[in-house]
Parts: sequence; structure tokens; C-alpha cells
Amino acid sequence: MSIKGNLETFYLTTLLQMLCHETKTGVLRLKHKENNVSIYIQNGDIIYATDSRRQNRLGDLLMEKSLITAQQLEECIAISQKKGYGLGKVLLVKGYVSRKALYAVVLKQALKIIYNVFLWEQGEFEYQDMEHDLDGMVICKIDTMALLLEAARRIDEMAVLKKVLKSETMVLKISGKVQREGAIKLRPSEQKILSLINGSMTLREIIDKSGFDDLTGYKIVNALVSSGKVEIDEEARPGSCIPKLLARIESVDLKSFRTALDDLGLKRSSSLRLALTRIFRSATDEKELMEAVSEEAKKIIRPEDREELQRIKGVQKDSYLGELISLLWENTV
Repeated sequence: MSIKGNLETFYLTTLLQMLCHETKTGVLRLKHKENNVSIYIQNGDIIYATDSRRQNRLGDLLMEKSLITAQQLEECIAISQKKGYGLGKVLLVKGYVSRKALYAVVLKQALKIIYNVFLWEQGEFEYQDMEHDLDGMVICKIDTMALLLEAARRIDEMAVLKKVLKSETMVLKISGKVQREGAIKLRPSEQKILSLINGSMTLREIIDKSGFDDLTGYKIVNALVSSGKVEIDEEARPGSCIPKLLARIESVDLKSFRTALDDLGLKRSSSLRLALTRIFRSATDEKELMEAVSEEAKKIIRPEDREELQRIKGVQKDSYLGELISLLWENTV
């Protein structure tokens, strides 16, 4: 069976109920703007889900829970790409994580992805019957009816939050109060979101970078806005900082730039240092700068490079170098 349509006329709830009732086996693909989600179904049960906006999130989640190291993740990603196996399967074979722990993370990841789709206000879908090669996958089994009930609750809660956070393209900034008072006591989840707010990233970009599902991200941002720690900058627009950044870079010579990189503790052989240098040299106009940032961001795939980028992000954040680092961070996958 093959079916396609629009989520505005054929609701996801109805679609999943139908596939469950008819015990279908296949893949349901959904698309909204730049986001592509695939939901894998086996005999009417959801067994797996992937999201194009959150590539390698499984590895990141396992690292956040201290279940694997950065070196183990890098090794397994390389094996996964070479042999075509799922990352979870490679981690199991190598013995780096237990099946029980991996299953719990895979289930949580799949649920986050699917719950986010229920919050889409529009989008397209296509379902296609097909058999799955489960040998290279670590699958979970999701109760469809329980999923639908929880999704309905989340939709209602999100509707309330969107009365304050009205658009995912709005730009957020840290309030002057927080900047004056310095260090403030926050929960880890709030600190994670706050670390991403730089006055140029949109709400959508911040939530995507945080790794939280949409509802959790909206709740945290709403709490920060309500407490006065974060403000909504209605006038700001994504990319509006670029002309100012170019003007600041124009007055900096290469020697001063290298000294600034030394001050950050970046070794001369560092891949990240080389990436920033190439971007700096391309900062002659907005188009060349953004093309260089996009190209170099694609190369930041090793866990140690991502960790180093995260380490230096926010250092000298009000300087041209801090803005350049933030720009690179925002474009990394």
C-alpha cells in the first residue's frame, strides 16, 4: 500500500490509528520545511524513528548520560558509516553499552521525534509498505494508543505556551538584569538553553541545538522569559549580526587573529583552529563568509572537535571572535 497527503487534511492521529489497525509494515515519511522525519512500523507497531534535524543524537544522548565516551562514539560512528550498520547496533557489538540502557535511550529518542511531529501545524506525508532489515537496527516497540493520548495532552499544553512564545522565528536575548548580576542559579536544563541564547539565534534554532523535544524546550524558554532572565527581541532577525561582524573583522589583521586563537588555547594543528582561520580569510562579504561557515561546519563531526567548539563558545562572546565562533556553532549539525 502507498498513500500520501497533507497533514492539514489527513491528521497524523488518524493515519497512525489506521496503520496500527491494519497491522502495516513500512515507513511513514513526513516533511515540514527543512525537517524530514521517518517513522518505521512493523506489524502495526512503531519500532523506530529518525529526524533530519537531530543527526547523531543517539550518540549525544548516550554521552550526556555518561554511558559512553567521546572516543567510543567516534570509533562506532566510523564503523557504522563504513559497514552500514545502525550506531546502536555497533555500540552493542563492541560492548560499550548494555542492551537495556540502549533500549531506554532509543525509546526516549523515538518518542521525542514523534511527539514533535504532532506539534506541526502543517506538513506532507507519504507511507509506503516495505519490509525492514532489522539486523542492523536496535528497535523499540511503542504502544500507539498510549502515544496518541500523550500527544493530545502535549498539544493542549503547547497551545498555552505559544500564547507567550508566538513564533519559532523570534529571537531571544539574555536580559540586562542577568548581565549585570553575573552568575545566577539555574537548573541544568535552563543553563543549557541559556548558553545557546546569543541575541541572534531564533527560538527554533535554540531548541534544535539543545536536543530537547519541542514541548520541553518551549517550557524551559517560557520559564526563563517569565522569570525575567530572557527577553524576546522582536526587532532582531536571523543573520542581522553579519554586516556588523564583517565590519569588526575588517579592522583585524591575521597576526592579531592568530594571537586571539592562541589565547583560546587552540593548538596550531587543531582542526577547529584551521576551520576558523579559513572562515576569517573568507570574511570579505556576507555571501563568502556564510559559504565558508557552512562548508567548515560540515567538517566538524569528530566528538573532540565539537567538544572543543562548545568549550570556547561564549569565551569573549562580545568580541568579533566570539561572534565568529557562535556563527560556526549555530551551523554545526
